[in-house]
Amino acid sequence: MFEQHARLWKRLLRWGGRRGAVAVLGLAVVTVCGAAFAVAPAVAAEEPVPVLTDSPLSASIAIEVDPRCSEISFRSPEAKVFWSLEPEGSLKSDAVAKLAEASDFRIDYTPYPDGLKQGRFKSVQLNRDAAPRQPLTKADGSRTEAYTAVVDELKPGVFYHARVLVKTQDGWVASSPVGFLSSICPVDGLDEDKE
Repeated sequence: MFEQHARLWKRLLRWGGRRGAVAVLGLAVVTVCGAAFAVAPAVAAEEPVPVLTDSPLSASIAIEVDPRCSEISFRSPEAKVFWSLEPEGSLKSDAVAKLAEASDFRIDYTPYPDGLKQGRFKSVQLNRDAAPRQPLTKADGSRTEAYTAVVDELKPGVFYHARVLVKTQDGWVASSPVGFLSSICPVDGLDEDKE
């Protein structure tokens, strides 16, 4: 390859003139880029962490969503997501203990019915510090301690599908998806007399 470039260099230098100088400059760029491309080692892309939707541990992630209006941004719906790690009867306690030791979480949410399966969703990445634990009273009246996080940037009055994922050595263990209707938030402070 370099011998061909050397021959071309000689021809262009003999040709001379302004056109020759421009052609020489162009060939220099091609030669340098070609040499760099030929010498540069291939860099392997980092493989994405797989999402495990059919894992036996998925049943151990209980999720609840509380849609509400933001107290900070007016007319902005948000959802407070609660999740806890509860062992199922058939699972070994050491598997659930490894799940409970996880420090990375993710919340996926989408307005599309099959968005979670098709990859058409938004994600919020969290660690243990960004997802504090709070007491939670479940629908059956029992109390537990759950991780919490707020998902914002929702559209008002839209039915969303959400799931919580916990990162393990094998990949992201996904909870069963839950659905919720985002809040329609009124505007406070409007003068109703001006109609």
